[in-house]
Amino acid sequence: MLRDYPTLYRENNGLALLWLTPWDGQTELSLETLDPYFIEVCRRIRLSTGITGPVAHAAPSKTTRIHSKGLKGFLGDLWTPLRLGAETVSLTITGKGFGYQLISELLLGSEKYRSSPAQESGFDPATNHSEFFARALARGQGITEGYHERRLPLSPVVRATLNQAQGRASLAAIARERVEQSGRMAKKVLIPALLTMIQRSPEKLNFKDRRVDTWHRRFDQKVDAVFFPSLWESLQQDPQQAATNWIHLLAGFGKELLAAAEGGLIAGGARRHKIAVTAERVFRGALYNQFSDHFIRE
Repeated sequence: MLRDYPTLYRENNGLALLWLTPWDGQTELSLETLDPYFIEVCRRIRLSTGITGPVAHAAPSKTTRIHSKGLKGFLGDLWTPLRLGAETVSLTITGKGFGYQLISELLLGSEKYRSSPAQESGFDPATNHSEFFARALARGQGITEGYHERRLPLSPVVRATLNQAQGRASLAAIARERVEQSGRMAKKVLIPALLTMIQRSPEKLNFKDRRVDTWHRRFDQKVDAVFFPSLWESLQQDPQQAATNWIHLLAGFGKELLAAAEGGLIAGGARRHKIAVTAERVFRGALYNQFSDHFIRE
């Protein structure tokens, strides 16, 4: 860290446990006074022993403890990836947590992010067990949106691929394509069929109808559960067959959800069966239109 960020921290005798240093609530510490592995204090709270047990004494503060706002979290943290763009900032997550798209970009590489220094050490091929582990606290506007973590086991075959630049790049390209295909299957195939049900087979669908959101999330959850196992399996399969297997898996999820939705989304009446048939026809037509290379039209 000192090599990569020589001007940020003190090489020797820097402040490490910041709650041990007196704080009047008005002064800030500069990064140049800190140890590279400092642990921050965010609130002016002290504990003492009372008659019935521990007592917390809190006092307000007018500023942050560390003068670093202008760096936007770009502090050389060993475990924090950076989000690249017009300005480089530390990665923060939303209440959605670590979904398959974000994890694939962090693990396999992406133009959007720079890996944390700890991640760039590579994988030991002699290790029997390895995993990619991500965890963070999501923050919202004045609130937290939950603690999130995700563990992703990495087999010896996967580790060997990730240790090779060409292998990692190839796997990243496959992952990006599968993310795009998952989104297309949901938005271009499943959702039009669901809207056909909800809106009772109209002449023109209203794509702003939010009643399909629950089904969209359920589709995404199904994809999330199989994304990486399927991706790892593709390393030992014929590339074209692996690609077709993936599309068929996505199509299967769509068909399952379409069948499950039929009972709740189509109102009763004489047109019920006709609407269901029309929705299925919309699904099949869109499926063949979007993914014709992987299906033989019946």
